[in-house]
Amino acid sequence: MGEKSLKIINTKNHIISVIVISICLGFIIPVSFKNICTENHKISDDIYSSGPISPILIDDSPGSSNDWIWASTQPWFYGGSGVEGDPYMLKDLIIDGGGVSNCITIENSISYFKIQNCTLYNAGSGMNSDAGIYLNNVSNGILYLNNCSNIMYYGISLYESSHNHVEGNFMNGYDSGAGINLHLSHNNTVGNNQIKYKYQGIRLETSSNNLIMDNTVEENTNYGILVMTNSHHNTISGNTAANQTYESGILILNSDNNYISDNTLLFNPKAGIEIDASSSNTIANNMVFNNTESGISVWTNLGSGNGYDNYLTGNVIHGNGNGIYLSNTSDNQILDNEVVNNNQIGIAIALNVNNSIISNNYLLTNGNHAFDHGLNNDWNGNYWDNYSASDDNNDGIGDIPYNIPGGSNSKDYVPIWDDRDPIIDIMAPLHGVSVSRVAPEFIVYIYDPYLDSMWYSIDTENIPFTANGTIDQQHWETLWDALEQGDSITITFYANDTFGHLGLDFVEVTKETPSEPTNGIGLDYGSALFFIMIFSGISIVFVMIKIHSKKRIFNS
Repeated sequence: MGEKSLKIINTKNHIISVIVISICLGFIIPVSFKNICTENHKISDDIYSSGPISPILIDDSPGSSNDWIWASTQPWFYGGSGVEGDPYMLKDLIIDGGGVSNCITIENSISYFKIQNCTLYNAGSGMNSDAGIYLNNVSNGILYLNNCSNIMYYGISLYESSHNHVEGNFMNGYDSGAGINLHLSHNNTVGNNQIKYKYQGIRLETSSNNLIMDNTVEENTNYGILVMTNSHHNTISGNTAANQTYESGILILNSDNNYISDNTLLFNPKAGIEIDASSSNTIANNMVFNNTESGISVWTNLGSGNGYDNYLTGNVIHGNGNGIYLSNTSDNQILDNEVVNNNQIGIAIALNVNNSIISNNYLLTNGNHAFDHGLNNDWNGNYWDNYSASDDNNDGIGDIPYNIPGGSNSKDYVPIWDDRDPIIDIMAPLHGVSVSRVAPEFIVYIYDPYLDSMWYSIDTENIPFTANGTIDQQHWETLWDALEQGDSITITFYANDTFGHLGLDFVEVTKETPSEPTNGIGLDYGSALFFIMIFSGISIVFVMIKIHSKKRIFNS
């Protein structure tokens, strides 16, 4: 073979080698880049993927050998310096309690720390403290996105601990404790947790000034949320408590000055909300539907305490056994509630209920609207859909009193005449949610004894409806296509009655379309880096060809 042919073969071999190297770099460099990015974290993938580790105890008492300084030397420690903005971190751990202890115990600590995305199970079965995560005399902790399922007693338990955040955790398992337990613990936030199949969902005992919000507690054996034994000034807001096995959605027991608002209570076998031997609690703007015994119950066992001065306002109480039930309590106020379609009695006043005010409530299509066995209760100014008298002077007040059944001989001396607009409650879609080009479903409740027609609008055209369903897809698409990403869409529902009264309510949702790729070329960063390396390799090939071409010319 001649010298010239040999040079051409060598040149081809160089080209092939460069292409192979470039392709390999295209695969290797993105993977290496990803590994470099993750090496910042102290914890390695081996800790997470190697299976359960032993329980962890951190005691930050002076002189303790298991303090945070010790913890920072352990292989399961994720990083942080223990200050606000850079908390100590335990993350991505799997811990088996071995049936004898807590999975993670933190004691006597005021340092900032965070426990995140840990899987904790098989903690001990003792009655006092055994839990997936147990905080004792601790402040400034964040317990976030942990799974504390299949634990015999408490999923997460706080004892004498304050200013902690328990958020976004998940726990279930048919066992004997509460999902989240606070005992002698104050000023904590418990939010957005999901708890199912525990004995109780969330339990507060002698714990005050806590915020319990936006949790979902379902299908627990006992109570969904239990606030008991001198737990005062707590806010219970935005929670959903549904389908407990034997008891009420929320119970306030021997506790005062709590604020229970904007919760959804569904299909609980006793009450949606139960107030027992407790005073000065506010129950406002809750949706209380289809609970077996009562929507809201306020009562006291004789000799067990004195419950009085509770305030019930703005609640929608629909489809329960009794709507509102009071027994052995006094000086309560029941104002501005919608008591609708309850099977037995809308508002039931039993024995030893005295000096309460029941006013400006709307009672529609209940089995019986009211019953009063108490003393000196004021019923003036309610709307009764079966009021049969007239309003000859058109002052909005019925001309003769409305008689309240029961042994107290109570009357509503100023019953509201039908001068009100239909009541509209929008259950879906929720205000502020993001929606797609597929028309959303709607669920609305409309109350009026003389309802004539219902309709909704999303643009300029009114669309009649007779039952809950889906927004008209053609109208929805026309509006959707005319809007920009992030624009709001207003859905307005209307109803009128045979007297010409018009009611309306609306909800605003937001148009959301799939986000554009962040690198602007339709590729993720790993793919983009791969193609960059390929193009770089091709450039190198062309340079090599140039060099070999010049050598051939020179040698020839």
